Amino acid sequence: MKKYNKHLMTYIVLTAIAAALPLGRDVYVQHLLTLTLILAIYALSYNIIVGYMGLFSFGHQAFFGLGGYTIGLLSLGEASAGRSALPLSLAWPVWATLPASLLVCAIAGYVIGYVSLQMRGVYLGLVTLGFAMLIWMATINERHFTGGVSGVRGIPPFELTLPGLPTLELSSPFSFYYFALVLLVFTIYFISRLTKSRFGRALVALRENEERASALGVDAFKYYLMAFTIAATLAGLAGFAYSYYLRYITPTALGITFLWSAVIMVIIGGTGTLLGPVIGAFIFVFVPEVFRIAEELRLLLFGAALVVVIIFLPQGIYPSLVSLWDRFILRRQERKGIEGEISK
Repeated sequence: MKKYNKHLMTYIVLTAIAAALPLGRDVYVQHLLTLTLILAIYALSYNIIVGYMGLFSFGHQAFFGLGGYTIGLLSLGEASAGRSALPLSLAWPVWATLPASLLVCAIAGYVIGYVSLQMRGVYLGLVTLGFAMLIWMATINERHFTGGVSGVRGIPPFELTLPGLPTLELSSPFSFYYFALVLLVFTIYFISRLTKSRFGRALVALRENEERASALGVDAFKYYLMAFTIAATLAGLAGFAYSYYLRYITPTALGITFLWSAVIMVIIGGTGTLLGPVIGAFIFVFVPEVFRIAEELRLLLFGAALVVVIIFLPQGIYPSLVSLWDRFILRRQERKGIEGEISK
């Protein structure tokens, strides 16, 4: 109970700090902070596969893109559809596009997972990559429906209207930041409860030793499929926020670049942790901005920084910081114990 309260207080303090971050910042910094929160949700969803399942998927970006394209196509009104040169004018409200986006990603995750999870290792990665490439090619070739390489543009601003309540409109990076923060806190809480449940313990057991866990009665395929579907749905949630925030979505969100973005954020932050991917997202967004002073060397410097982190902090930044803090506390307790013995 004491440990639970300690963790709860930690998350409350971190949430309060996050809520204060955009205050007094210029619009560009607020934009970067908002993008960080959205990408953190995406990284957390991928961390379910890498960190808790112990598997690698090379097609996770497909679910992020599907979530974005779903709300993009469903939310277009008559005027927006005209600007995007698309035939749709459904004009679905936010409260309808969110569950639709999550449902599409959940179904896609279940179908792709059902096929790909029959395999392991590099074959699993190649099958998921194949599915992602099919979806990516479809968004480019079906230009009359998806806008082709231009994507879906002119997505209306985020406006949530509920009976008896004032309309919630998020038209600036500052206002959208707090919506993204709510989504991130929800995602962290959901994954935290999930990993501490019987389901989460079964996943960890499979990750550590699949053969032994299966021998003890754990249905590996069932648990993997459920986790894969949940990860796909959360990636869709990130794609939902991404499209509404930028008000456009292009095939780039389904491409290999977004896959490596997730890999970098999770590995640098720390796999199998809740705060690691969040830290990884912050580094992924802000470190390249630090190197903007040397624009021609920006990618080179960022790549060198990643290599240094991976070599010297192979567990990731967050686990390394936790380990360092634990050693500090242990040495402090040992020092107090020695001083107490001397005083006696």
